[in-house]
Amino acid sequence: MKLCSTKSILFYTEADSNEALCESADLEGFLEAFDGPPGNVRLVVTGLQEATAIEDRLIRGRSRRFRASRPLSWAGRDYVVQGRDLYRVVFSFALDLSPWILTSRAGVVSDSEEQTFGVHPEDRKLLSAFLDGNANELATVEMRKEVVWPEWQDLATNIRSRLRQLGFEGVVQINCEGSQHVVVRSNTAWAHFVHHRITKALMAASMVGWMPYLAYMWLRDTRLSVRSQHCVTAPIDEFWELIGDKLTAQGFANGEDAPTLPS
Repeated sequence: MKLCSTKSILFYTEADSNEALCESADLEGFLEAFDGPPGNVRLVVTGLQEATAIEDRLIRGRSRRFRASRPLSWAGRDYVVQGRDLYRVVFSFALDLSPWILTSRAGVVSDSEEQTFGVHPEDRKLLSAFLDGNANELATVEMRKEVVWPEWQDLATNIRSRLRQLGFEGVVQINCEGSQHVVVRSNTAWAHFVHHRITKALMAASMVGWMPYLAYMWLRDTRLSVRSQHCVTAPIDEFWELIGDKLTAQGFANGEDAPTLPS
């Protein structure tokens, strides 16, 4: 665990190798530091073809991970398992949605979707109380960031229809990805000490200290979960105009290049 030596820093986190720091116990300052848009928000499109009988037989016989949900690789090709069937990945591309992410600190409610964007109002109150009165140096805050794109399934339907018109007859999987969980910790000497790997090693090596250490951590290492939703604001029809003519039977004409807003 990395020690933040600057005494003015009250909270820190390390998410996706990008460290975030906060010098304020103020609610707005805390959210400014740790409630930024999730990283790697994208629409992932994958085209699948059912594997041949020979491929199915060979991969079943050689791969112990056949029933695993993650992709399998064999002979330079990628495969995925859907139920009991094996499919070959024909193409896969990702469209970057980060330019269209809206983050609201106030917990705005959408009238059309009855959807709260930003930090959930109830969680906002809990977080404010935590920042004002928490005395537990081991307590952490988990920012649970989710991405919402109203009606994105309509875009997925358009993509599937266009790919079929272009001659692709396989299965098209489309997912809107971008959720992220970030754990925020207090920057105190005691918190760093009890979480340090050397402290854990010494406690584990001690016949006397390990069980009290575990009991202490179980009691004190508490976590406040804060829900936050970030909205993709790209209108479906405008986004379709950016990508519709770039779709091909082999996927996307520009590989994994993201569409850009018209100037």
